[in-house]
Amino acid sequence: MLVLIALSLSACNSFGGPTAPPATDLTQLPISQEKRDPMTALTGTPAVSAASGSIKLTIANNSDWNICYAYLTPPTQDTWGKDRLSGQPEVAPGASQTMPFDAGTFDLRAENCDYMALDERYGVDLSGDYTWQVNGPKELYFEDFSGSQAAWKITPGSEGQVSVVDQSLHLTGSQKNNLAMVTLAGQGTDSTIVVESTSVQKPAVGTAAFGVMCRVQANGDGYLFLARSDNQFSIEKVKGQLRTALVDWTASQDVTLEAGVNVIEAECKGSQLRLRINGLTVEKTEDAEFTGGNYGLGVVGFANGPATYQFDNLSIVLPDQFK
Repeated sequence: MLVLIALSLSACNSFGGPTAPPATDLTQLPISQEKRDPMTALTGTPAVSAASGSIKLTIANNSDWNICYAYLTPPTQDTWGKDRLSGQPEVAPGASQTMPFDAGTFDLRAENCDYMALDERYGVDLSGDYTWQVNGPKELYFEDFSGSQAAWKITPGSEGQVSVVDQSLHLTGSQKNNLAMVTLAGQGTDSTIVVESTSVQKPAVGTAAFGVMCRVQANGDGYLFLARSDNQFSIEKVKGQLRTALVDWTASQDVTLEAGVNVIEAECKGSQLRLRINGLTVEKTEDAEFTGGNYGLGVVGFANGPATYQFDNLSIVLPDQFK
């Protein structure tokens, strides 16, 4: 579902040229068991249709991404259930796919291949043939690192090393417990950042973590979302080059890091901060100190020796804004 990570930008943001959809190269299975509360989007009792029989459901992709996962779930169910596109081709931008489906009332969610939500709607009456128009959130910036890393600058106070290798950004931190970070200038308020990450090198002994930042200030202050190689996750506030846990290191009961590519998604929406890994929320909290700023990628090693992660196919989108 995607962490991704997604950050929202203000309308005045300007990043230059047009964006491009990210490549689809993940091999992970879809993750769809995140607990959800159907009542959060509804008032009163969720409607349950008495309609029966079979209908034709058409998924029309008007977004900038391939639709890889689609969920149609009864309103009373507390998880999104199985992926309805499992075993079916992805639905490319501008394409559509039609399938038989049981009539009834359902909650709908579509995701790209990085598990990022492209559309979500509740209490849809499927009593007859239905075309689901999936429009997707507004993308403000996309980076596949096919050029140089010139747009990404080492943050003041950071000891990291950055380079582009095989069309991905490599970020290395060498000092124990120090945050190595690069930032992208582009002032934003509410936003979601989603990026793929792979471990390249960890300290011989100990763990390392990769992450993203939102609302980064000129001195490196901001909100930091981290995923550690021993399957623990945290949300921190960086201030005066000191890191303070808003949510301390905790292992998720629902998701662990894969051996290859992992998708980290960070959402900063008002005072709400949410970290998702491979489509599942692992941490969330609130803090209102920083209301806008730049965007960052980070690496922390928790032992002596270099820790390197590569980042690729980064998107910054507006949360909950479906065009």
